[in-house]
Amino acid sequence: MNNWILAQIINVGKQALEHPLISSVGAFGLMFFEYGFGAVKAVLVAFLLYLVLIALDWLTGTSAAKRDGIDTSAYGIEGIKRTVFLICLPVIARLLDVIMHTEVIVTGIVIAVLSRSIARSVIANTKRAGWDKWLPSWAIEWVSAELEHKDTRAKQRLEEITMKGSERNDV
Repeated sequence: MNNWILAQIINVGKQALEHPLISSVGAFGLMFFEYGFGAVKAVLVAFLLYLVLIALDWLTGTSAAKRDGIDTSAYGIEGIKRTVFLICLPVIARLLDVIMHTEVIVTGIVIAVLSRSIARSVIANTKRAGWDKWLPSWAIEWVSAELEHKDTRAKQRLEEITMKGSERNDV
């Protein structure tokens, strides 16, 4: 039975790779990653950590937005644009390292600075989503300013959503 499942998974994978759009996107993605990061293992590991932080930010942010009642598709589309931008910044930094022959200095600095900011966002979103029982108190204190900013922004967005909803009802 397990061999049959494995054979089916392989078959689906082959069919997907034979699709021109999927194979083109895959080829572009691999080219982007190779030119962006090369074979420097430290950069690859740091970038993967960075991608995990971005994924956690999405997960915790959408959960917090749902809890606050402010999750909208327009806000999600802006989040996609923001994520693409955040993924491109380390690639640009890596290309600068290649141009300046500095190996990984610029890339390391960019990934470290952005990772710190995203980690703060993840912790704040985790608190706002109601999952803070798993966080140490020092982490909550570390992001207190971020929490205040996110709470203020969430209240403003909720007011905007409420006003737009009442305007539709008035018409």
